[in-house]
Amino acid sequence: MSDSNLPPQPPQGWEDNQPTTPMPPVPPASPVPTTAQTQVIPPAPPAGGQFGAQQPFGGSAQPPFGGAPAQPPFGGAPGQPAFGGAPGQQPYGSAPGTPGFGGQNNAGGFGGNGMPPYGGPGNSGDSNKKNLMWIIIAAVASLAIAGAAIWAFTAGPFAAKDDKETTADDNGGSDKDADKDADKDKDADKDKDKPKADSAPGAVQAFLDALAEGDVKTANSYLEKKIDSAFADQKVVDAALKAAPITDIEVEGTDDYNITGTFMVGEEEISMDFSVRKSGKNYKISEYTLGQFSVTDELAKLQPLINGQEVELKASDSYAFPIQYEFTSANDRIAFEGTTVFIPYDYSTSLWDLEFALTTEADTAIRDAVRKSLESCIAEKTLVSSCGMDVPATLDGGETVEDGTVTRTLDDSEWRGVDSMDLDFDYDNPLLITTWESFYPELTATCTDTSGQTGLCDIWSFGGSKSPVIDISGDDLVVKWE
Repeated sequence: MSDSNLPPQPPQGWEDNQPTTPMPPVPPASPVPTTAQTQVIPPAPPAGGQFGAQQPFGGSAQPPFGGAPAQPPFGGAPGQPAFGGAPGQQPYGSAPGTPGFGGQNNAGGFGGNGMPPYGGPGNSGDSNKKNLMWIIIAAVASLAIAGAAIWAFTAGPFAAKDDKETTADDNGGSDKDADKDADKDKDADKDKDKPKADSAPGAVQAFLDALAEGDVKTANSYLEKKIDSAFADQKVVDAALKAAPITDIEVEGTDDYNITGTFMVGEEEISMDFSVRKSGKNYKISEYTLGQFSVTDELAKLQPLINGQEVELKASDSYAFPIQYEFTSANDRIAFEGTTVFIPYDYSTSLWDLEFALTTEADTAIRDAVRKSLESCIAEKTLVSSCGMDVPATLDGGETVEDGTVTRTLDDSEWRGVDSMDLDFDYDNPLLITTWESFYPELTATCTDTSGQTGLCDIWSFGGSKSPVIDISGDDLVVKWE
């Protein structure tokens, strides 16, 4: 049913006074027969092309978007009654002379209340713009949420991980990460080859292998108490393995207290019994089963080179690795004699057998230094001398000795004593050489007796020298008389 009294509606989505392109006419549909009284809708003013300007649900047929003439109501085909109505009945919600849905006058369309239809003159242009703005905001927010969800489940934290994500080209990884993974694999392979300390023989094998590689830190990790003396210095161990490497390692035994390790140190075969005890999940070797050195105080004071390396040796240093140790002098005036190379592997190895002596050159130089000092001493004229050949100012008979007039003379037998005296290392400090030798010169001086007469006199009872002590620690020899 069409109402010719309604003004033509502008196309939806367009503002007033905008040119429109006419749509081709649609053939008219067959009118729907009805016996109900036609409800006349007051003409609505132009809605400015607002979205949704159409005939209320169940009302008189209005042309849809595009201007098509009278179409049947929703749900009705041509020649059929309106949706929900039987033939000859008023369309749903608009019985004549009765209120609309909800008890209100339905003149305004579906829902009554006298309100204009949706999209009708009751809605302004500003309201529709606001609605359109909120629709756009909601759409953008929905797209953002959807995009975030897609990212989270494809490339984000919830994305499924591929086991092959280690290559740079396929999954965006870097070459550096691939190299790190390769290094980890290599380290893992090396660890597979290393013996484990989860058994007593395994601990001994791991200890000897680490020692053969010169890895002091790892070797110490298999000991109950690590060795931190001069004998475990990394330089000393490196030099030892260079001179006499550890090879042909074999470990036998299952009893924790009876593990035997056999190996070569250079050309010498070594067999050691190790005591191993469980410590947590792993096993540790008792340091008491390792070789020990008995370091003398005299040797510690000499500070020898160990395997040619300068290290601080203490008298308290004892435990050592089963490697080769060679002791040499750090002072070129001293030569080590006797046994100088040791491999400590069986209880305590005493270093008393390590002897040292002055070199021939040092012996000669020391005697020359003593002679020179003695010559300087006897040349002095004072009562008090530098070598201890002192003369008292008053003699036993009451004579007085004039200072600056003393003459000291050594005969040949005394000078020969310089060449024959014993040179010993001082017990407290082996870098000092003692002689225990004294020299007695002939003494003369100007004296005045008790009667007041002055003249040359011989002095017999005084003037024996002190013993020379020679310090050999420095570049130059120093002679002192004590």
